[in-house]
Amino acid sequence: MNDMVNAQQEELMFRLQKGIPIAPEPFDIIGEEIGLPGTTVVELLFSYFKQGIARRFGGIFDVRRLGYTSVLCAAVIPEYAVDEVAQKIIQFQGITHCYLRTSADDLSSAPPIREDGLVMPNLWFTLSSLGESFDDELQSVRDFVAPYTFLTLPALRRFKINVILDPRQRKHIEPVPSLAVTGQGHPAWDGVVRSFSLQEKKLIRFLQQLPVSARPFEPLASATGYDPEELCALLKNWEREGILKRVGLILNHRNAGFRANGMCIWRVPDETVEEVGRTLAVHPEITHCYERSIPEGFPYNLFAMIHTDTVETARGLFGEISDYAGLSESEGLVFISTKEYKKTSLELFPEPGEDGIQKLKNSGFKKDD
Repeated sequence: MNDMVNAQQEELMFRLQKGIPIAPEPFDIIGEEIGLPGTTVVELLFSYFKQGIARRFGGIFDVRRLGYTSVLCAAVIPEYAVDEVAQKIIQFQGITHCYLRTSADDLSSAPPIREDGLVMPNLWFTLSSLGESFDDELQSVRDFVAPYTFLTLPALRRFKINVILDPRQRKHIEPVPSLAVTGQGHPAWDGVVRSFSLQEKKLIRFLQQLPVSARPFEPLASATGYDPEELCALLKNWEREGILKRVGLILNHRNAGFRANGMCIWRVPDETVEEVGRTLAVHPEITHCYERSIPEGFPYNLFAMIHTDTVETARGLFGEISDYAGLSESEGLVFISTKEYKKTSLELFPEPGEDGIQKLKNSGFKKDD
């Protein structure tokens, strides 16, 4: 009986990540799908937060369509200074993820060194900001990282971004030769950013954190001045446009059993990178897949993220994925996140107030501390 309950709860955890229906009572609909009363679904969702398994429940947006620019950054920091530098830069509001990442073969805090002597970055973080302020904020972060090597790796093409973790597959390593190369897995975007009214921006801000209740859209409508039916219609339209990816659950990966966060990287020739990227995108164990620009001193252009239970599983999965995509393991590396300095969702359209740069200055940090 316990195994049945656990399996059902894991199925629910997976289903909630995929997104809830935009409907007055979405949990009743989900409950019917998996054989649970809607009230039980709400109780279990609440329990995920209480246990620390859930990190957020709310809207997940394509931030590009909202006018935000994002970039992956990396720095080569001596082992003795990495904690200090990380604590400084995570004060920036636009830095949402920051990790110490090291080679899966050597989990020390020092920058990994390849066999040919090339030193690899060990501090990795993402920076996102509205387009008009992005360059200034990026330069401020660069100043705080100086004098250490600082790399920016903007995405050239996005093949997949789908952070939905199946708790039933924490230990799963299995080739998937039946999956074909497809063009699916990344939404088309023409680069045009639409404008949003003040009311819509407020809705986006509030939608990021929904209450855990049987009718979660009702208080959202009341707080933002929409009629409930009008609100649901607007959200469904945003889904169709690709602005809103889904409204769903975001897990605290480590507490949910995914303790080994692996960043797989390869150097792929320009003429084959699209085909390989699309192949990787359909692999079920990959949550993100990007082609990125190649900065000086870092010869890798294809990135994929995996989440597993152990470092050993991540190593094995890296080899399986490499074989599946026709890549040589010797042409790539897998980095493991050994320390998490920051992991949060980007606060979209925050109310006017202290920005990340000012907050950092007010904290007493100086770039030469």
